[in-house]
Amino acid sequence: MTVDSKNRIDKNGIPAINYDLSADYSNFTSDRFLQDASYLIIKNITLNYKLPKNLLSRIDVSSVSVNVSVENLATFTKLQGMNPQRSFNGINDAAFVTARIFSMGLNVKF
Repeated sequence: MTVDSKNRIDKNGIPAINYDLSADYSNFTSDRFLQDASYLIIKNITLNYKLPKNLLSRIDVSSVSVNVSVENLATFTKLQGMNPQRSFNGINDAAFVTARIFSMGLNVKF
């Protein structure tokens, strides 16, 4: 007994892998539901400013530098609500979103 796959597979329906319905179409790999997962992530930015020596001579300090950094500033993607850096296999593993970290520093040499 052969299964008529043309009547059993709805091309506009919900996708399902069911080997009993069609030996011809169900077990083929398809790109029908693939989405563009392109993304751009700003990972690390660090800014450092060293104060001019003429300002420091008045307070008897040899050098002062100030730095500011940020990690994981922004993610740009078309996939809303998803982290494109993670793989999606249909299982929820309750993973944390990558934290955004701001840091500031001051370096004074006498």
